[in-house]
Amino acid sequence: MKLNKSNRLQKYNELKEILGSMKENNESYSSKELAAQIGIEPGASSVRIRSLITEVIKKEGYPIGATNHYFWIRTKKELNKYIGSLETRKMEIETRKKIVFENFMNTYPEEFTDEEEEDI
Repeated sequence: MKLNKSNRLQKYNELKEILGSMKENNESYSSKELAAQIGIEPGASSVRIRSLITEVIKKEGYPIGATNHYFWIRTKKELNKYIGSLETRKMEIETRKKIVFENFMNTYPEEFTDEEEEDI
């Protein structure tokens, strides 16, 4: 099932219940598992379900992290470990951005003027 305005609230509430129950049941779920539980086609990149999961986490204030699965963060140690993994991912993305930019500049130097390089 695809998400539309008429069923989005229903799917939001179903997902809110599942994610909220993680506090007590110590379960973790992949985005595909969550999509199947609430009857959403996850699609190739699971964009729809991940967007809805993020919305629920934000609006409901759930301390949920995501690595390979979504999980309830219960301790400061878990929080620090998760924050550390996010920082690592952030640095990896920054490195990839720099590499692709430099590669593009080396391949297509005529695409940029000196002024444009300063803006990036």
